[in-house]
Amino acid sequence: MYAKVYNLKFVNPTDAKIASSFFAENLAKFIRSCNMQSINVSLGPCGSLAISTKFDSSM
Repeated sequence: MYAKVYNLKFVNPTDAKIASSFFAENLAKFIRSCNMQSINVSLGPCGSLAISTKFDSSM
């Protein structure tokens, strides 16, 4: 299994909330074509955003 994680920090929690919906909608388009096993978008209370994706393999 291969995973990719992005951690983003926003000044304003509202900006993180907007970004989370943007990433969730746009990454969902690539689930089938990139053979993704899962996408996880997590919002923290201080404006942090963590995005993790899992794949069967690195190719």
